[in-house]
Amino acid sequence: MIRSCSTVVLLATLILATTACGPRTGDSEAVSLRGRVQSSQGEPLGGVPLDARLPGSNVSFVVYTNKQGMYSYSRLSPGAYTVSIQVPGFQHVSKEGVAVTEGDPAVLDFALEEITPPLEALTTAEVLMSLPGDQRQKTEASRCSNCHSLQFALERKKDRATWLQTIE
Repeated sequence: MIRSCSTVVLLATLILATTACGPRTGDSEAVSLRGRVQSSQGEPLGGVPLDARLPGSNVSFVVYTNKQGMYSYSRLSPGAYTVSIQVPGFQHVSKEGVAVTEGDPAVLDFALEEITPPLEALTTAEVLMSLPGDQRQKTEASRCSNCHSLQFALERKKDRATWLQTIE
């Protein structure tokens, strides 16, 4: 009898502790800031990191977008945040003074402009993947370094037909 009473007391204590310490609706799990990240053509961008920080602070809060380009921050302290995005292939974006208050979440959407990185910023693999032609032609182009580097050849303006003629 004493053993079963001890078990009941222990279970009641665990349930009470779990209820008291667990997340509560409308409290610490409330969304503070949310939005969508997409390309300038309207395509959702998944896996994009967003960095939010208060001015003068070394603390950075980072979240990532889901497949639909949606993101949300939970439990941000009220204040005016700077939210930044840096993604290769897109213009870096930073928005200052994003007001986060208690209550309704702030909404901040981004449309990122695509940029063409300079040739010297690309790896050889990235350059080869962007060229016209099949895999065999790209493999042959990667072996061609007798006279000039691949970057040297690509710095010369060529249309698709001229490039294909060069690698044949």
